[in-house]
Amino acid sequence: MKHTVKRLFTGVLISAMAVLLSIGAAGTMYAASDKSKVGKISLVFDSDLGIGVDGKELSVTCDGANTDRYYISDVDVVNTDTDDFSDSNPPEIEVTLFVEDEDQWYFASSSSDAFRLSLAPSSKSHYDKVEFVSAKRTEKNAMLTLRVRLIYDKKSKIDRRPAISLAQSDASSSAGFGWDSAHPGTASWNAESSARYYQIQLMRNGIDTGIMRSVYKTSYDFSSQMTEPGDYTFRVRTVRQSSHNKSEWVTSEVWTVAAQEQAEENSQNVVVAGNSGN
Repeated sequence: MKHTVKRLFTGVLISAMAVLLSIGAAGTMYAASDKSKVGKISLVFDSDLGIGVDGKELSVTCDGANTDRYYISDVDVVNTDTDDFSDSNPPEIEVTLFVEDEDQWYFASSSSDAFRLSLAPSSKSHYDKVEFVSAKRTEKNAMLTLRVRLIYDKKSKIDRRPAISLAQSDASSSAGFGWDSAHPGTASWNAESSARYYQIQLMRNGIDTGIMRSVYKTSYDFSSQMTEPGDYTFRVRTVRQSSHNKSEWVTSEVWTVAAQEQAEENSQNVVVAGNSGN
């Protein structure tokens, strides 16, 4: 009889524990189902990182109908040395996201399919695409860390290397850059430590004149090419030592050659040529 009662008591206890466990599990399931998925995460990247001397801007914004469910907490450039940005080393960005309400929303996935990554219209001339690298969920799926790369557009005409410091924001007022007033027709520019050599081009009335030349010094005499009246400018860019990448062009102020001035110079050349024959 005692054994029967003991078995009965044990059976009741086990049944009670099973009921409690099932209630707990149901409560947990209810708590989990009480939260909703954030859904597709749409991010728009606007940047000019690695584009020209001023290429240091970056912004990331949320897009879509569910932007009230999550927000961007932080945006960081992982490889911060802009001098090293290139096709093989594009800007790598880390974006930290949080749900707006931990009791209401959660990030359901960290796969590439969970994201819609796009470029702002102003960045489409710089980059080809935003490339997914990785993503990780933490804080009970309330936090998501995304890493992407901004892949440069290989068809872009915009130089992806920082521009040279041949001139400041106003090229015509920069010391060491421009036409040499003491030597008419001679262009000069500031030295750039990263340059292997320089490429220069003379322009007349905004149109290229003659051929583009490569020089290793920081000045060039264009006077022999300035044979017609007009507004002359020159432009110069560097070719880098390490990668042979070219910088942006920097353009000088205008040097105007008037018709009368050119006629007088031609006349002087005729006299000099005549005297040299005596």
